[in-house]
Amino acid sequence: MRHRPAISVPLPWLAMLIGWTFGNRKRQTQGQRRRFKLPRTLSITKEGWWYIAALFVIGIAAINTGNNLLYLVAATLLSIIIISGVVSEHTLRRIKITRVMPRRLFKNSPAIVRIEVSNDKRRIPSFSFTSRELPTASMSAEPVYFLKLKPQISAVKCASYTFTERGAHALSGVKLSTRFPFGLFVKGREETLRTDVIVYPDVTDITKTASLIALTAIGMETGRKAGHGGELRGVREYTSRDDARFIYWKAVGRTSRLFVKEFEQERARRFTIVFDNFKTTSPHEFEALVDKAASVAKILIEKGHNVGFKTLADAIKPGAGHEQLYRILHALALICPIDGEGAAGVRVES
Repeated sequence: MRHRPAISVPLPWLAMLIGWTFGNRKRQTQGQRRRFKLPRTLSITKEGWWYIAALFVIGIAAINTGNNLLYLVAATLLSIIIISGVVSEHTLRRIKITRVMPRRLFKNSPAIVRIEVSNDKRRIPSFSFTSRELPTASMSAEPVYFLKLKPQISAVKCASYTFTERGAHALSGVKLSTRFPFGLFVKGREETLRTDVIVYPDVTDITKTASLIALTAIGMETGRKAGHGGELRGVREYTSRDDARFIYWKAVGRTSRLFVKEFEQERARRFTIVFDNFKTTSPHEFEALVDKAASVAKILIEKGHNVGFKTLADAIKPGAGHEQLYRILHALALICPIDGEGAAGVRVES
């Protein structure tokens, strides 16, 4: 009996070649990606490797023995691979995805991003696929899983994105992948979703130094008019328009007449945060100064003061309110160290 060589069963070898070609590619940043990209990516799972190994053994046994039953089993196993490819392709076809970023992003603070996926197929639903953000430096995002998406239907889920560095970031897109239906292969498709975002410095963990700088600078100017401040201006007789909470009861006990305490009017001071953004010995030290300046601005503005911002190259006029805070944070998000002989530091001028 003549035996044909094992190479006459090409499909197991072809599956292994596909796995070696597409399975273990290293993740690359957007700048390192090749210009030519295949429309689909394919990798073999751990279960898939065991499946291919079993198929390979059965195929060799069928060739060596000439047993028709083994040929039938090998053909069935091969057909399952073909069915897996066809079904997974229909799962990823005509799936559209959009990403809605929050209005403001902060370093080291998880941001909730809205992921909307729609199935534009007319009759075939999509099963068990995952949306995952393409790798981006200094950013981590959790994947979003969809169990079933009916045709002509959209679904919305939220994912947590965390940026570990401030500044301008470019998100290139997302990758849709599925192990459906048998979990032997992971087929993927990249979707280009170019989004440029600005990440503000970290103001959630306000350092003790920043709090000390802000609280030392905070002070209220005493005006000449009467008002509801904290400094006592004098005592006068009570009138029907006065608030009973300010009655001076000690004077009432001595004179049997009603007197009220009158206070000086207080008005907020104007502060300017001066950031001498000279280059420091280490990037970590400069980033600590940026976070300190952002924390000082947050404290002063939340106290109701007018706050400005000044660097070696730019300046923002004093203002109040949250919009002013975001102007300062935007400037701090894009600030860079400047070469010079001075020492980097943050101070507050009033």
